[in-house]
Amino acid sequence: MENLEHLEITLDSVTLHAVAAGPKDGPPLILLHGFPDFWYGWRHQIEPLSKAGYRVLAPDMRGYNLSDKPSNRQDYGMEQLGQDLVGLVRFTGHPKASVVGHDWGGGVLWWALDAHSEHIERAVIINVPHTRVLQSALRSDMGQLRRSWYMLFFQLPRLPEMRLLGRRAQNLLDSIGVHFERSQDFEDPQVREAYRDAWLQPGAMTAMLNYYRAALRNPPPRPTTSPQQVPTLLIWGQRDRALGPKLALASQKRAPHIELAQLDDCGHFPHVDDPQKVNALMLDFLSRQ
Repeated sequence: MENLEHLEITLDSVTLHAVAAGPKDGPPLILLHGFPDFWYGWRHQIEPLSKAGYRVLAPDMRGYNLSDKPSNRQDYGMEQLGQDLVGLVRFTGHPKASVVGHDWGGGVLWWALDAHSEHIERAVIINVPHTRVLQSALRSDMGQLRRSWYMLFFQLPRLPEMRLLGRRAQNLLDSIGVHFERSQDFEDPQVREAYRDAWLQPGAMTAMLNYYRAALRNPPPRPTTSPQQVPTLLIWGQRDRALGPKLALASQKRAPHIELAQLDDCGHFPHVDDPQKVNALMLDFLSRQ
């Protein structure tokens, strides 16, 4: 990747590190990563999107890599994360921005579509269901509950950090690697070193896990506003081992304006498994009038 700008963006309660690319007068496009990524998780998207004319902004979300890492679990609640997204939109200087979110980044985007839809031009969500759909599945679907065992494990104090950072993050590198169904990208030593460095930033692993801890112990209230119907594309890798495909269909049924693109040969990280296909889907959707 060439011509990346590294920025420090000061919001109301945190300062976020981000990379930016593309023409400064281009339409803003924000990329929100999930667990256990950081801005680098969009390494296959930043250049094609910026070359298409978008002003791409890919932050390290709070707690990750070089961004601030608040010490309290409550600082990672969905309301705080949603306000970070609103702050990023305001940083672009535009009243609205298109947003792409994967995993936790997608969860934040779902929340923002309900609570802050006036700030979002178009939304692309990758392999994460609507918050209410996931909550319902965890209460009633034993298959999904078994898939989500790690969410319960992450509630324990200190032990998850010790397990995930054991052997200098090798355990997490190996466990995440199994989700890359087609791509050998994650076996690249340079890629693995970049992730290892990000996870070993002081306080990063606890901050990353606090997303899960806050979600179960401090669930967000329902938004009180009536959301606008923002055009939304849901991209779903069907081989996802953590989140079953039924969640995608249930999320699409929540509103008629949600499009669903199912990728049979991809796992939880379709933007890494098959970046050309995902990039083409995104560019086609984002360019519509």
